[in-house]
Amino acid sequence: MQIIFNSAHGAVHLRIPSYELSIVEICKLHDLPFQSLAFYLKEEDGKLSILKNIYTDSLLTLKQKGANTIVFQPNRNINFSRILKKNIAIEPVTSAFSSQYTFQSEKFDTIIDVEYNPEKCFDYIFKAVSSFISEVALDDRKLVVGISGGGDSNTLLKSLVNNPKIKKQQIVAVMCTGLNVWDSAKDRALHICKEVGVDLIFVDSEEICNIIGKQKSDNWDEAFFDVFEDSDIDALGTLIVRKVLNHYALKYNAQAMITGLNLEDLLAESFFQITKKKLPLPFPVRDIDNTSLWFPLYEVPKKILDGCYPKFSLENYEQRNPDKLVNRAVPYFFAQMSASILPGYEFDLLNGFKELSKTNTEPFIFDKDLGFSVTEPLSKELKGKWKYFTVC
Repeated sequence: MQIIFNSAHGAVHLRIPSYELSIVEICKLHDLPFQSLAFYLKEEDGKLSILKNIYTDSLLTLKQKGANTIVFQPNRNINFSRILKKNIAIEPVTSAFSSQYTFQSEKFDTIIDVEYNPEKCFDYIFKAVSSFISEVALDDRKLVVGISGGGDSNTLLKSLVNNPKIKKQQIVAVMCTGLNVWDSAKDRALHICKEVGVDLIFVDSEEICNIIGKQKSDNWDEAFFDVFEDSDIDALGTLIVRKVLNHYALKYNAQAMITGLNLEDLLAESFFQITKKKLPLPFPVRDIDNTSLWFPLYEVPKKILDGCYPKFSLENYEQRNPDKLVNRAVPYFFAQMSASILPGYEFDLLNGFKELSKTNTEPFIFDKDLGFSVTEPLSKELKGKWKYFTVC
């Protein structure tokens, strides 16, 4: 059996690694957009008959039915081979391999698989953070930095401390505790803070509840799920971190609060905004609740961040709770796949979203009932649930 991809730029024979695969699986194997292809069985007389059951029939089944040649016909005359057929160049490291990331060459003819060790990862990140710092009007006020014990915030803190424009005493490192997933990262966070000589402030459940306006701090995470049954701890955690950092930023009269959102995070957030028919939220700097929020890692891929402390990153992922929010999973998956199918395009997308976000002049609405800003008006039912959560 042979499979022919019949584009306007010529016919290409596709590799068949297994006859147990379906038509759709063959397309995925070759990074072909099966939703934009028609599939035909080529008869001995040259006539084409359209194929169905592209998910369920294996190539073996089709072969047993007499299929010898299958034609994949794209519905556009774009240059698929220019996009998908690339030379591969390896940029190796000689020791302590910890990660890799694939980039696109300037001529668009080669993908470059760059290998990293922790030192090379940090150099990449430090340059990105330094570039961000050079573009903001930094003064001598405090900078409140959110610490989670994961690869992003660990490396972010180190990059800030090593920046010559920032004095170490300007940095206020803050970490939320009280959830198992947060508490399991305390030792990692302490290690990083000690390594760079910065004190770490732990914010416990009682203080967190005081900040978000919840009356009882006992089993507050369980209370959240009792009220918001279909939600996820990541939804509450994101709000809590923002509220806590904002609290400390106001307490210290800080210039900004800083978190470790990376390229993947901001791509996913922007995709989510677009699907809601909204402009992307401003980045890498946004103002919310009378405080400036900075994202110095906005151009840095997650894999490079993880390569700085590979052992800590693995521990962090092994301790994660399973997420159940489909609306969160979809934009993240899309962000991840954009970089995987067409390496380098994620940077173009990010820069496009960044420029588009500048036109979002009113991204937040301050809700007097809740006491904090939201991206869109909330229903009375949802606000009622939040109010109930704060008193239960």
